[in-house]
Amino acid sequence: MKERILVSRLVGVILAGCAAGDGDSAPSMPQSTAPDAAATSGASIIGDIRQYNYAFDIATGHATAELDVDVFVGGGCFATGFALGAVSAARWNGAPASSTAVANNTITICGNNVARGAPLAISVEVVVPKQTSFLDVGFSTKKDRRGGDFTYLLSWIGGCDRFGPCDAAPGRLASYQFTVQHAPTDVVLCPGVLTLGSTVTQCSLTGGALAPTYSAFGIANDPLWQRNHFVTAGGVEVVFYEIPGGFTASSLSQTSVAAFLTWITGLLGPYPYGTQIRYAGAPTAWLGFEHPGNIILNQNLPFGGPYADSGMHAFMHETIHQWAGDRTTLAGTMDFGWKEAVAEYLAYVFDDEQRPPVEAAPSLQ
Repeated sequence: MKERILVSRLVGVILAGCAAGDGDSAPSMPQSTAPDAAATSGASIIGDIRQYNYAFDIATGHATAELDVDVFVGGGCFATGFALGAVSAARWNGAPASSTAVANNTITICGNNVARGAPLAISVEVVVPKQTSFLDVGFSTKKDRRGGDFTYLLSWIGGCDRFGPCDAAPGRLASYQFTVQHAPTDVVLCPGVLTLGSTVTQCSLTGGALAPTYSAFGIANDPLWQRNHFVTAGGVEVVFYEIPGGFTASSLSQTSVAAFLTWITGLLGPYPYGTQIRYAGAPTAWLGFEHPGNIILNQNLPFGGPYADSGMHAFMHETIHQWAGDRTTLAGTMDFGWKEAVAEYLAYVFDDEQRPPVEAAPSLQ
């Protein structure tokens, strides 16, 4: 993420004591010699949400949110974050839930007792309102430079519970399946591996392609977007989605982008989210946002900024976040400075080593 007022420049050093979570490490299991909590009717389940299956209708804002939970301590109720007013059609392992309660930004859903290690799938239906806070976080529609309607469902640290039940802790990594319903004329993007359809677009972050909730919830649509292959390098295909006459892709050098992708994959390892990265230009408050495999860039990047080449710098910064911030996430909210510092520093290193001398200096200011 790069904010228009450049938060990353305010956190140019790594915060002391910050740590990054590793999606390959096993979750910590509660240690207890007590009987399994499933023996107690209505007891609270302790567990982690392993996968989110999120179906969303862009036109109506209607969503079905399903959570697959790894149960560490059994019970008959599960609680997680929820910032909307109400839910409907709550289900517990395929059957109607016995009770649902919403209070203090938490939803508690109950059903038949589930033992430790047994499967638990919870689903609810919600309507996501058209409202935002803190620089576009929420669900909104804006006009692009051609007057088209750009629609964005955008999370940030602590923001995923605006779209359904969700563990908003930035240190949690999970898998995702997005199913987006839309008009035939819409061009929809979402994180992960993209499967296009005439009225349904699907995206998946599964297997080892884990990601945090703050960046994985990002669905974008602009009927005016046109898809164009840009370059393939470092085992990754770069594809741009822009409105007619968009300036971001044309402002970038294919040679420089290819050199950067070769350099960053050599430094940090294979790209963690498949073989394609999509970049879309849009009327955003951010300079860029690092949804896994699906980066949204401000449509006005080529026209200014604090860098000698702000378009290239934002491109590098958000791409670095695919490793530092997405595949490896934050231990806690205030550790966002870690991922911003890593992205700024590595972009500077590439500028210093392989770009014209004038480009590296602004990164140090």
